[in-house]
Amino acid sequence: MRPPQPAKRTEYKKPSRINPVSISILLVMAGLAYVGYCVWPVLALRAAAKDELYGVLPQLYRAQLKAPGLIEPEIVRIRKEVVANLRKDGVKDPRLQVILTHNKKVVTAEARFTLVAFFPWLDKTRPFPIVLHVETSAERIDW
Repeated sequence: MRPPQPAKRTEYKKPSRINPVSISILLVMAGLAYVGYCVWPVLALRAAAKDELYGVLPQLYRAQLKAPGLIEPEIVRIRKEVVANLRKDGVKDPRLQVILTHNKKVVTAEARFTLVAFFPWLDKTRPFPIVLHVETSAERIDW
């Protein structure tokens, strides 16, 4: 019996560097970069607004510890301050709502507004409703 012959090596035709698959991948990547570029201001402003709400929680906690008659004027002052800071950060929505609540267990801050992303080459806008909610414990620790 003869020894088996090694199989002939298969020769494949190498695709060219520019083909339909590479073009479609390039178009998908360009589309994702375009959407990211247009939506980035919305994401950055949302993060800045959430940071502002986290910054107000200690003030809200301290206001909650005051006497019952002094709490509401302090809450109103904090709410006006938060709205002014959000406006300064770039929130232009006239229907901006800032809701501050407190009780013996938790203090919460919530902001509701709409941000708009503009897509320049398409000449389109897309609104994004934003609802931010932050909270922390308000229980006192007895040592």
